[in-house]
Amino acid sequence: MCYVEGISRSQIMLLPEVIDDYITAENPVRFIDAFVEGLNLEELGFKNAITKTTGRPPYNPSDLLRLYIYGYLNRIRSSRLLEKEIHRNLEVIWLMKKLRPDFKTIADFRKENVKAFKKVFRQFTILCHDLGMLSIPNEYIDAARIDGASEIGIFIRIILPLCKPPLATLGIFVFLTMWDDFLWPLIIISEDKYKTLPLGIASFESIYRTAYNNLMAIALLALIPIMVAFVFLQRRIVESVAMSGLKQ
Repeated sequence: MCYVEGISRSQIMLLPEVIDDYITAENPVRFIDAFVEGLNLEELGFKNAITKTTGRPPYNPSDLLRLYIYGYLNRIRSSRLLEKEIHRNLEVIWLMKKLRPDFKTIADFRKENVKAFKKVFRQFTILCHDLGMLSIPNEYIDAARIDGASEIGIFIRIILPLCKPPLATLGIFVFLTMWDDFLWPLIIISEDKYKTLPLGIASFESIYRTAYNNLMAIALLALIPIMVAFVFLQRRIVESVAMSGLKQ
């Protein structure tokens, strides 16, 4: 009995396969692509959002932003590691449309657009908030209007209470993002006494020695606030998941 064999790597295909076929419709990279596509990078302040008439053409900031968001969601924050993913990760190849910027280009993009990144995260927060509100059935709002409630009253008494679960979930995500942030504190903090826990954890590692005992202790301390937040808000998270199943 023979093994199941693949095709030869050097075989030429009459009808080449499309990269888009390898990415399923539910893949999160499609959400990243659609989210960045809807942003106005010029208003957000990204460098090279408008190209010049002369000189070497730069990379589109929307493509580099897609790469950065993918790396952030998958905890790949090193520009060198992102460069490796561009060559070997099929999701990144699809997201970048086979573009291959080097690590210096990726690092410079992050360094030159720090303020613009803050605006992108704000847009993402607004989007999540809007999605939570749009999931509320219209029948609730129509019934309140029939009862004579004003638009402000509808928002305060109906929409806002129903949005508490997604708001709580969003709050946890924002807290996790800020708590685990490494790049921004690394850029702005210059004194050791003001360093955050992620920076403190990184300081226990070096090319010569890693203090695993101290590293594990501070990692445990870093988990405590996250666990406390989850314990107090886990009911809201479950409600948020249940709320997503409401039908219009």
